[in-house]
Formats: sequence, structure tokens, C-alpha cells
Amino acid sequence: GVEFLAKRKAVSLEYSKTGREPYCQLNFATRAGKKTTRLSFKLGHVGNIQLAVGRRPKAHALFSEKVGIVRDELGRIPVNRYLQTIHMHIYALGDVIGGQMSLAKSYAEAAYCVERIRAIKQEQTIFYPMGYRHIPLLFFTRPGVCNLASIGANYKEELFRQENIPYKVKSHSFPSLKFLGLASKSSEKEAGFIKLLWHNKKGDTYLLGVHLVGFGLGRIFPRLLSAAKNYEPLDAIRSWANNQASDPWLEALKKVLP
Repeated sequence: GVEFLAKRKAVSLEYSKTGREPYCQLNFATRAGKKTTRLSFKLGHVGNIQLAVGRRPKAHALFSEKVGIVRDELGRIPVNRYLQTIHMHIYALGDVIGGQMSLAKSYAEAAYCVERIRAIKQEQTIFYPMGYRHIPLLFFTRPGVCNLASIGANYKEELFRQENIPYKVKSHSFPSLKFLGLASKSSEKEAGFIKLLWHNKKGDTYLLGVHLVGFGLGRIFPRLLSAAKNYEPLDAIRSWANNQASDPWLEALKKVLP
């Protein structure tokens, strides 16, 4: 199994041998250092221990104190839905405002700010808030290898219900995907998971979200990303898939298309 210890930091690692099997004890502390958690395990019974240290924005040198822009407890710059700080003519974006720390998010926010400033210069009174639905979320578990990609809302979110959008979900895994894409070493390149969210509008079916887990997902993810951004009907994706050379990802995509 997998055990998660959130909001903890590693303090020490102790090794001892009592009886036949040696064991280790990993000591954690809370952020305030008031409480200690001890995780004991026998050697050979634990595959690995991973520590996620996280990241914090370096925004302390961006503004003088005279500007009056105060950062929160994590060092982030608070902004509104239009990426404006407390001074409406000063915008902040990227890692310094929190959220997904990725180039795709920062690029989209930068493009939004430029378009908003241009609209204000042209005295346009209507401008939509920054949207994140079509910004891809990618996870790389090996150098240069992405094995988890997502775009759009998850079906558990209340977004579609709030907007009164009826939607459907279908998923498929191949051939024997384990939790989070952890297949055996011999079959990891042939294992994967795909989930699509779509809705019908005016006789056509449109993509709302896609979630992929596994190696080689770059075979189909760019095409699905383009379809979601450009609001293409799923018939266009099906036609594209039928004209491509067959592989496991394309076959899985065909099985989840309505």
C-alpha cells in the first residue's frame, strides 16, 4: 500500500536491529515543530520513501515596501479574477500567485494580461476573467517522460453543475493498469488509462475534459488539447483517429469516444 503524511517535514532517520530483522524509524515533525510522527518499518518491506519538499515563490524583491503590495503567508501575491493586484494597473502572474506551477499556465496568464491591457486601452468595457479550464496539467515522472496529463474539469467538480451543463463520462484502461499507472516493469509502456468528459450541444458532441495516465500519452494528448481549445466536435477527433496508424493509445481513444 501507500501511506501519505501531509504537512510534515523529515527530522531524522534511526536504524536499529532487534531480533532477526533490522528496521528503520523515520521521524517527522509538523511545520510548527510541536508534534512528532514516527514511521517504523522493516527493511525490505518498504520499496521507497519519497519526500515532496514543494516550492515557494520568490516575490519578496519584486516590489518596494512603499508600493504596498503585501504577500500572503506562503509568499504569494494576492490577485483578483483579472490577475490584478490591489493596484489595478499592476498585474501579477505565474508562480508568484500560486496555483499550478507550469510554463503552460504562466504563458496563458501572460497572454491574458496583454489582451486585457490592450482592451482597456481601446476602452472595451466587457472582458472575461482569467480561465483555466483549457490549460494542460502535465506530470513528468522521468526525465522527458510525461505519464499523466489532464485538461478540463474532473467529473467530481461542481463546475458543470453550476453552469447547468449536462455531461457524460467514459473511461478505459489497458491492458492491466495499476493505481496511478504503476504497471509492472515489463508492461509499463503498454499500460494506460483514458477518461473523456463530453456534452451534446445543437446536435454535436464536444469535449469538456480529458485525463490520461501512462507512458506514450503524447501520441494523442496534443490532438485532444487542440480539440478542447478550439471547441471541435468529437466527430473530428474520431475521423483523425481513424486515419492514424494503430497503436494502444489510439485504440483506447476509439473505445471511449461516444
